[in-house]
Amino acid sequence: MAVYAAVFYLHGRISNVIERVDVLLPPPSLKILEFAEKELKSFRNFVERLDSKSRERMSASLEGVFDTIGAYVDEYGFMYLDMNIIVEVERYEDVSRGIHSLVEQLKKVEKEYYTLQEDDQKEVVSSRAVSKSKMVGLCDQRRLLKYYLIYPRLTDNIFYSIFGMAGIGKTTLAREIFEDLDIIEWFECRVWVTAGFEWGPGNERTSEEITDHILAQINPELHKMVMGGFEEEKSEALKKSLKGKRYLIVLDDVWNESVGAYLKSSFPNDQNGSQVVLTTRLKYVGVDVNWKSFIDMRLLDKEESWDLLRQKVFVGVSCPPHLEDPGKKIAEKCDDLPLTIVTIADLLTKVPQSLWIDIATKRKHKLFVDVYNQISKVLNPSYEILLDDLKKCFLYMGAFPLKYEIPQTRLINLWIAEEFVEIIHVEKTLEENADNWLRHLPLCSLIMVYQKNISSFLNSIIPYIKTCGLHSSWWHFCQTKARETNLFNVLDCYNENDIEEAIEGHTRLSIHNNVLFSLKHVYNSIEEICASNARSLLCFGPYCQYMVPVCFGLKFLRRLDALNIRFYDFPLEVLKFVKLRYLALTCNGTLPPSISDLRKLQYLIVHPHLNIKSCGALFNLPMEIWDMKRLKHLQITGYDLPNLGDTSLQELIKLSDVTTRSCTVLSTVPNLK
Repeated sequence: MAVYAAVFYLHGRISNVIERVDVLLPPPSLKILEFAEKELKSFRNFVERLDSKSRERMSASLEGVFDTIGAYVDEYGFMYLDMNIIVEVERYEDVSRGIHSLVEQLKKVEKEYYTLQEDDQKEVVSSRAVSKSKMVGLCDQRRLLKYYLIYPRLTDNIFYSIFGMAGIGKTTLAREIFEDLDIIEWFECRVWVTAGFEWGPGNERTSEEITDHILAQINPELHKMVMGGFEEEKSEALKKSLKGKRYLIVLDDVWNESVGAYLKSSFPNDQNGSQVVLTTRLKYVGVDVNWKSFIDMRLLDKEESWDLLRQKVFVGVSCPPHLEDPGKKIAEKCDDLPLTIVTIADLLTKVPQSLWIDIATKRKHKLFVDVYNQISKVLNPSYEILLDDLKKCFLYMGAFPLKYEIPQTRLINLWIAEEFVEIIHVEKTLEENADNWLRHLPLCSLIMVYQKNISSFLNSIIPYIKTCGLHSSWWHFCQTKARETNLFNVLDCYNENDIEEAIEGHTRLSIHNNVLFSLKHVYNSIEEICASNARSLLCFGPYCQYMVPVCFGLKFLRRLDALNIRFYDFPLEVLKFVKLRYLALTCNGTLPPSISDLRKLQYLIVHPHLNIKSCGALFNLPMEIWDMKRLKHLQITGYDLPNLGDTSLQELIKLSDVTTRSCTVLSTVPNLK
């Protein structure tokens, strides 16, 4: 867009003048330039948020701004002054007049936009009386929010936060309530503001821009008067406009944490039933206001999912009986997320109905691949706000199978073994830092917590996680992004034509079907292609009761998780992996004394085969276990620990599943947690 480029150019030039020659400028001139920089930045952000419809309706005004900036740049050559040139005061006074004239024109364009918004709002209100609800399902949460808004205890906090993952229906729920006839009748004043990712972290003007949008809707005349003023003036004008009114303000799609402090300071609570509702993917947004006011959005149930799909595909008509069964299976494959259901519904209207059975039954149908590619664009902002190292940790969860319930301990151990985790708080261990990172993910609506530790009941905002996993939409996102970034790749089916391409160049392989190792072509391809570059081999397929061959020719392997593969005895081939840091196996029999050859091993996890049960010790650990000085985590189900003597493992912080007889030696392991 030409006007955006022009504003961006002029803003950059003025910023450059301030940075380069401010010591040569008299204070009044410097103040004028700083004023111009602020207003141009504000207008640039304003233009960025305009949708195509608004740009088309305001094309003449925007072209006028473009022409004015062009003439302004041609007339004033101060942008090109050298540091050594002394600038005359009179010249900057001339520039000042031009700046004020330009800013006045920018404000007129913004005023035109707000006027159009007001007209659109009036049209919406006039049509509400005859419009019907378009929301399907979630009746319980709709009733709950409506009850909160119309029947509040007047001494309570006035703020409510609707929290949930992308596409779960937060905006739809808020809009449904906002346009409810009872809500319209109850509130004297209603305002809807969409914030969006552009007003997210790092945007220092978020609160001021929210104030602008609210004030423009509830008091246009006053908004015109304070439009060019400071943020404090606008905030006071907003308070004055809301004072004594029963208002409902909805802030949709909020990303900025500072909104919490803004809500506290900007909206008067006259204890008259006024309410502020914000929707967000980030649970920590608005926590400072009143975290007890969260409405945690749930997924649809199976019946609601089918109702939504049916209504979106068959608008105004009933579903043909022969499509009901495949339709319900398609809805079930959407994993109860409204965004996925609505997206697949749109695509279903464009394909022959004869394909429905194939779409419902095929594990990876192309139509669902298209759906996940589309909704990934909606999910992506939640991923982008993460720190780079936390992005790796999150994507790594896609290495586990779909709907897999991941134990917290197993996940953070692998994160640390993969060297994803750094110490942020020096007083905490890597494990504690990794646990903090994991607990942050549900606050960003990125993972599903299946089981919580008992400690979570004392702190419902930041749960202590026992097991967790990914929603199917995020699972596909993680796998796609991991392939793009070469973080890992997944093998889950056999395709002779692309097996080499699937594993070429990847340092981490996740096997979701362990039987693939039994196929000679797959086995040989992994051994040959990955021999020098494979660092992690994760065997996450369904548990095999019978042994399958595992690729032991990967000489530089550092992490091997094969808990889901049964070994009859400890596989001595593992001892070739001298760089191994993480080893997890299911096997019977004793561990060989030569286990101590794995001198870099930090995590040793050995489970017995499920059919073996005993009240006493199953096996004895070799004395050489105490020569493994780098061990940090030792989980050996049913093993007896030998007497340490004078030896100790200083780095061992986690010991689990040993026999009770082993407790006599625990005093010589000083750093257990």
